[in-house]
Amino acid sequence: LRPAAPPPDPLVGGRFRKGRPAGRGDFGEVCEAVDESLGRAVALEGVPSDAAADPARRARLLEEARSAAALPRPEGPEVYEILELPAALVLVWSRVPR
Repeated sequence: LRPAAPPPDPLVGGRFRKGRPAGRGDFGEVCEAVDESLGRAVALEGVPSDAAADPARRARLLEEARSAAALPRPEGPEVYEILELPAALVLVWSRVPR
């Protein structure tokens, strides 16, 4: 008998499948991902847990993310979504080709 394969990583926010690390952004660590419901490539940027847990810092980060989403960014990534998870804050960006 072969050992069972490990279960796949759970989806982030119920629909984003994480891929390989892609570096660091202004808010935190970035990884490539796929939006399973729309079938598109995205980037997930996880805000550090200490910043996400602090109400004042969390509010400031959310405001900055909303401001970034409101600006036209012809050459850079767009903010698609903000995931406010119980223990994390994750920004969903368009993926920019390297």
